[in-house]
Amino acid sequence: MKSILTLSLFALFSFFAAVTVIAEEFTPPDKSNPNIKISLGKSAPNAPHVVYHSIAGHVHKEVGGHFEGVTITFSGGIDPVTTDSMGFYSVEVPNGWTGVATPSYCGFHTFSPEEMFYINVKKDYSDQDYTGAPGQMFTISGQFTDYYTGGPISNTEIELGNNISVSTNDQGEYSIEALPCTSITLEPHLEGYNFDPGYLVYSFTNTNYIDQDFEGTPNWYGIPPGWEHNNTGKVHVISILTSSNPNLCGIPLGQGDYIGVFYTDDEGGLRCGGFGIWNGISNTAIIAQGDDDMTPEKDGFDYGEEFTWKVYRWNGDQKECTATPEFQCGGLLTCNNKWYITALSIIEELNIYDGQYIEIPEGWSGFSSFIVPQSPLVTHTMSPIIDDLIVMLSLTKIYYPGLGINTIGLWDTHYGFKIKVGSDVVLPIVGCPEEDTQINLQTTWNIVPVLSSCNVQIAEFLEPVIDNIIVVKEIAGNKIFWPELNIATLQTLLPGKAYMAAVSQNSLVSYPGCSGNLKSGNYLNFIARQKTRNIT
Repeated sequence: MKSILTLSLFALFSFFAAVTVIAEEFTPPDKSNPNIKISLGKSAPNAPHVVYHSIAGHVHKEVGGHFEGVTITFSGGIDPVTTDSMGFYSVEVPNGWTGVATPSYCGFHTFSPEEMFYINVKKDYSDQDYTGAPGQMFTISGQFTDYYTGGPISNTEIELGNNISVSTNDQGEYSIEALPCTSITLEPHLEGYNFDPGYLVYSFTNTNYIDQDFEGTPNWYGIPPGWEHNNTGKVHVISILTSSNPNLCGIPLGQGDYIGVFYTDDEGGLRCGGFGIWNGISNTAIIAQGDDDMTPEKDGFDYGEEFTWKVYRWNGDQKECTATPEFQCGGLLTCNNKWYITALSIIEELNIYDGQYIEIPEGWSGFSSFIVPQSPLVTHTMSPIIDDLIVMLSLTKIYYPGLGINTIGLWDTHYGFKIKVGSDVVLPIVGCPEEDTQINLQTTWNIVPVLSSCNVQIAEFLEPVIDNIIVVKEIAGNKIFWPELNIATLQTLLPGKAYMAAVSQNSLVSYPGCSGNLKSGNYLNFIARQKTRNIT
C-alpha cells in the first residue's frame, strides 16, 4: 500500500512539472456547468521586431537647380513626403514593403521617371532621383497705351521687373510666358512714363491671362520752380540707390519726381546745388556743384557745407518736401552729409517728410498742426522759434521756456494751443500727416485743432454733432459760430489755427478729406436744412 501511494504522488508531481502554468486565459470553472474547461497553453511570444528601410533621393528641375515642394506619394499605407529647399526627400518603409512611389507638383508638371516600383524591400534605397519639368506654360498678355493720345506705346522695350522685359508690337501689345504654379509680379518701368496700374500680381499661375493692360502717363514735367542751378565744374557726385526706396510717409516716389540738394546763398536763402530725376529703374545721380571762386556771388556749396535735401513730387500734389538721407560708409565714400570737391557718396535710404509752415502773429493767437512731427518732444518742435516764444498753453498744461517750465512734454496733434510770441514768426513742422483725424470734444470748453491741410467749412464739419455745439470762436479774433442764434461770422477753420469751442456734452467729430470739404457760403444752405428739419 505504501508503494502504491508513493507511485501515485510521483505521477502527480510529474504531471504538474510537465504542465506550464501560464494560461492563455484563466477563469475558474463553474461547477454547475461541466462544459467549461480550463485552457492552459505555452508562454505568449514577444511581438516581432519590425525592421525599416529608407528610400531617399533628390528632385531636380529640368532647367537645373533643386526642386522644392514636390510631393512624393507612396502606396501601401506610407505617408507622403515633400522635398525640402534643396530638393531632397526621405521616407522609411517596413521590411518587405511592396508599393509605388509617384512624384507630383501642383498638377502642371511632369517627372522622369513618372513613378518607381518597389517589391519586397529588404534594404535601404538611395539616389532615388527624379527630374521635373513644367507640363505646360501659361501666357500673360495685354497692351500698353498712352493716356493722352489713347494710342499704343508701340515697338518699345519695357522693363517689367524681376529681370523680365518685353518688346511691344505695332499695336503696343506684349506677351510673356509664365511657369505654372508660381508667383510673379509685373511692374512696368519706362523712362518718361508712369503706369496705371503700377503693378499686377499673380500669386499662383494656373491659366492664361489676357487683357493685362497698362496705361502710361508721360512724366517729364521739367525742372521744378526754383530748382535751376549753375554748373560750376566743382562737383561732389552722389548716387541714390534704387533700393533706397524713397517714399513720402509710405507713398513711393513716382517716375519723374525730382531729388535735390540745396546750399545757403549770400542772403541766407536756400538755392538748388544739383538734382536728379527718379525713375525707379536705375540708380539716380546727383552732381552737387561747389561755389565758383571766379564769380562774386555764392553759386554753390562751400567746402564742408551741409546738404539740405528736398524732393519735388510732380506726381500727386506737386509740392516740395524735405528729406533725410542715410549714407553708405566705407572705403573712399563720404558719408557725413557734407560737400567736398571730387567726393563720392551713396544714399542707401531716403526718407521724405511732409511739412506745414504755420504763420504765428505777434502777441496772442491759437495754433495747431495736422503734421505729426519727427520728434515728439515739444521742445524740439518749437525750437525754430524759441527766441520769440514767450509761452504756449493747452487747457491744462504750459510750456514757458523763459522760466524753464514744461508740463506739455510731448506733442499731440489732437490738441490745439494758445500761444504768445514776441514777433511775427513762421513755425515749420516736418513729419507725416496725422492719419487719425477724429477729435474728442469734452463738455464745456476745448481748444480745437485743425487736422486738415485745407480749409474746413465749420457748419458741415460739425453737422453730425450740431445739437451739442454751444459756440466756436477765434482765440484772438472776433469771429464766432453760434448755431442756436444763427450767428456765423466764423465759417471756415484754417489749417495751422486753433479755436475755442464749447459743447453741451462729450462729442466725437472727424475732419473730412480735402476733396470732401465744401466751399464757403454753404452755411446758408446748412441753416436752411436745419430749419426744415426743425419744422418737420
